[in-house]
Amino acid sequence: MNINSKEFARFLDEAIEQKTKAVIKRELASSGLVKAWVATVVSVAGNLITVKVPNDAVNTITKKNKTGQVLVAGDEVYLFSPSGDLTNAFVAVAKNKP
Repeated sequence: MNINSKEFARFLDEAIEQKTKAVIKRELASSGLVKAWVATVVSVAGNLITVKVPNDAVNTITKKNKTGQVLVAGDEVYLFSPSGDLTNAFVAVAKNKP
């Protein structure tokens, strides 16, 4: 690969971006910060609820309902993750309805 080419420049930009994101994610995870997301309940099955997060209109995820509240489709909830990763998040708080 020619190091003077635009293709190499794009490759280098992408590699730097990926590495920077990985370092930031690792540092945030080790800092003890809790990350939160607002999600909309799509369906409920016992203690598991399927939610949709605003930044991903296509995919849904299923999480444990740890709120102690009865939730229905359309409710909004807060997902929390001690590791800062959505795959490790759980539903901790249901937003109050007006």
